Amino acid sequence: MTWLALVGLALLAPAWDRLPPIGLVAVALPTGVAGYVLAALGWIAVGLSFSTVMVLAATSGVAVAVAATTLWRDLRSGEPTPTAVLASAAVVVVASAAGAWLLQVVHLTRFTSDSLRYLLTAEALERAGSPAAANVYQLRMGQLVVPLLHAGGIDSGAGYSPAIIPLLAASGVLAAGWLAWEGMERAGASLRWRWWLLGTAAALVLTTNRVGYHAFYVNGHMTFAVVLVIGVGLGWLAVARHHWVLLWPAGLMFGVLPALRPEAVIAGALFLVPFLVEEAVPLRARWGMAAPFLAAAVVWDGVIWPRYAADADLALLGPVRGNLLAALGVAAGLALLAAPPLRRFARWGPLALLGGLVAYLAVMTVRDPDVMRFGLSAFGANIAIEGLWGLLWLVLPMLVLGALLVAPPPFCRLWFAPLGSYGVALLAFAYLRGGGYRVGTGDSGSRMLLHVVLVAVVAVIHSAGVAVADAPEPTLRSLRRRR
Repeated sequence: MTWLALVGLALLAPAWDRLPPIGLVAVALPTGVAGYVLAALGWIAVGLSFSTVMVLAATSGVAVAVAATTLWRDLRSGEPTPTAVLASAAVVVVASAAGAWLLQVVHLTRFTSDSLRYLLTAEALERAGSPAAANVYQLRMGQLVVPLLHAGGIDSGAGYSPAIIPLLAASGVLAAGWLAWEGMERAGASLRWRWWLLGTAAALVLTTNRVGYHAFYVNGHMTFAVVLVIGVGLGWLAVARHHWVLLWPAGLMFGVLPALRPEAVIAGALFLVPFLVEEAVPLRARWGMAAPFLAAAVVWDGVIWPRYAADADLALLGPVRGNLLAALGVAAGLALLAAPPLRRFARWGPLALLGGLVAYLAVMTVRDPDVMRFGLSAFGANIAIEGLWGLLWLVLPMLVLGALLVAPPPFCRLWFAPLGSYGVALLAFAYLRGGGYRVGTGDSGSRMLLHVVLVAVVAVIHSAGVAVADAPEPTLRSLRRRR
């Protein structure tokens, strides 16, 4: 865990002077995980025998090169390396090592049958050096990122990593809190209002059963939630501050998604495309942000997975080629924006994605209305009671709708618009997965709600910061009086 976190801190070198210490600490481990996953995909694609240690060593080489280049550039320009980096490195080492040790002593990991299938794939990777020995169906449903994250546990003899998901969850919560604070500070909210809003949001999220469960669950949902909120958050900071170097780590976060979940290419595109069509972002910076996502999709869906996929999955619009076509469509759209006559149509990119999802959903609903009917019924039951979400999804959608009234336009485009499209995508995924959703905590539709929890909460807190910017500071007495 410490190795991964330090690798991530080194990969963040180009953005060292653009991130505060808390940002560096929060993003270090997820960035290390992103670099490791991308290196592993490239390693397997070229036919090298997979080994956790060897891939980590290769990732470390790249990270050292990135850090050395940054230090040399700063030395030549006479700019001092931020001293906060050394303090951040010390915190990262202590926190990751102590956290990993504690999590191996106190057994909090949660398993289901899906978890065991992930670990069988991880064992196949570590023992055979490739996905060749993995179950074909599990590769389709579970993809490769979760096995890659737990392959180190196979190498050490534990059989899994008890620390990786909880430490990623902690990083994600810390990153979400930092991003929300940045948003409120930019909006001009007072210090006391910031603490009130952040505290109430943390109480809502961290006391939710499913959030706590997934923080220790061997599956990919928490990883998805963490990389998504950091990717969107760093991308938004880059646009807000015109610090385009922040798109580098933001792009690395999106690069984790293609091999994480079967639907992740489509879901990731919904949140990535708004940045790729943002007028303020230079075209070169857009390509830099999209490159890890596109490369991971091409390597996984175009090179690695087709070697081991079942013939039925290799249809043009099947789970393999379909994802590849979706990624290539994003690349083609971004390439077309280089033509001056087409730039004025860029803002319609997210709407085009949403329109495609709506059209697909409409056609499939007419063909098989039972899937839609049962899916909506299951969603309602899971959100209200059976999914063990508590009050979260009864309150959060209303907060999102209220936040839309005060959110500034750029923020709406980058945060709220993809959230709305994701709601439509969840219904479409019921058809893409080949069957409707069901009632219960194990339902995939209910579990996929976790992917956007942190994004939705940060977006709401930012908008609340805008709303209270000129309001008097809150006190317990004033809140009782208003109630």
